[in-house]
Amino acid sequence: MVLPEARTPLLHDPNGSGVIGRQGSESIDDHDGRAEVIYVPEGFEVREGLKLTKDYKVGKELGGGHQGAVYELLDGKGKDSGQVLKALKAKKATPITGADIGLKREWLIGQQLNSLSKDGKDLPGFMFTGAAVVSGAGDGNTGMLEGLIIEKLNGWDIEKRICRPDFHDAAYLMDMIKQVLTSLDRAFTKLGFTHADMRISNVMEHHLDAEPMYPKGFTSRKQRKAVGILTEPKVNNFNLPGQKPGQSVHFKIIDYGHAKLSHHKVHRKLPKIPVFEQFYQKVFANKGDVWRLLNSLSDVVDGRTWPENQEPQVKALNGLIREVTGIKPHAFWKPMEANGDSGKGKRAGVALNRPNKKKYRKGLPWQRHNGFGHRIRKFVVNTRAFMFPKKPGMTPAEALSILAKLEAASKSESEESYV
Repeated sequence: MVLPEARTPLLHDPNGSGVIGRQGSESIDDHDGRAEVIYVPEGFEVREGLKLTKDYKVGKELGGGHQGAVYELLDGKGKDSGQVLKALKAKKATPITGADIGLKREWLIGQQLNSLSKDGKDLPGFMFTGAAVVSGAGDGNTGMLEGLIIEKLNGWDIEKRICRPDFHDAAYLMDMIKQVLTSLDRAFTKLGFTHADMRISNVMEHHLDAEPMYPKGFTSRKQRKAVGILTEPKVNNFNLPGQKPGQSVHFKIIDYGHAKLSHHKVHRKLPKIPVFEQFYQKVFANKGDVWRLLNSLSDVVDGRTWPENQEPQVKALNGLIREVTGIKPHAFWKPMEANGDSGKGKRAGVALNRPNKKKYRKGLPWQRHNGFGHRIRKFVVNTRAFMFPKKPGMTPAEALSILAKLEAASKSESEESYV
């Protein structure tokens, strides 16, 4: 038997293809539903160039942390497969970290979420979950979960996008909130799905044209890696989805390690969450997905300055945050620049000499995003919202209904101000 580097032996390979894995399947629920598994030898260590199967070859590491890493997956022809391998690291520490348990829960729950897909390929609102990679299985051994294959998402995580100091795109935020709430509602209705860790950091962009957008000048691999994107761009122009009509972008929820499925008989297959993570869940036990999503969003939108023409959308969004969490985000407005027309007022695009000075106030430093003392304000309002939440159990369907009413009211108010 040939032993390649990193202690990963080849399976029986009479054709000399270098493939180390074999494909099989395992039960994923109490009804003997099955999902694909790739069995690899005991002592498996992931590395670039390793052939898991004839269809999957491990590419470059795209990112990761102390407990795991994400690797590019190439197809049989050496091209991007549209999927990645999420693999465990520091495996000896898993009895303490519980990283393997979270990964197994993510795989089992992800397989159930796959059932929401109509074509078996695209899964609106969620990452598509593929095969699990298991080592050392056989001869009575269940083996160890080494990683799982998941859909490759083309874009940034939402928190990184919104935290940019020049971000002021309310249309982008409204698209994101509507898509995420709609996806959560659908998954809850059909599967009883609750994410249980629903923050904006667990939402990713996914550009359907497979061409991620880059800040101007991000041409070198080192620069692109710094912003978390490693695929090749066609152009070097940076536009937010809300500012570019027709941009095909979906928002996808990630990380199902804490999730629950109350309507689906998968309970006996799901391993129990580690003790220290159970404590984390108890802290937020009475806070639903909607509350946690909007609470995390309020942190990054509070005190921002928005273009005046986005006032209806910002008011609707802030209204929803207040209705659910009790937090009232501050919003400041930038008058619209003259657009060359000779008319006056909002309708002509000119609002530089408006008598309503209160609307264009600068506000106090701690009221403005990243202003002096703003972190103290966030701590105070978040503590109050946590201890005295307004509607912590609001469902995604209820939130969508309230948002539609707030949008209509804000739009009507804006139209009346033009008259």
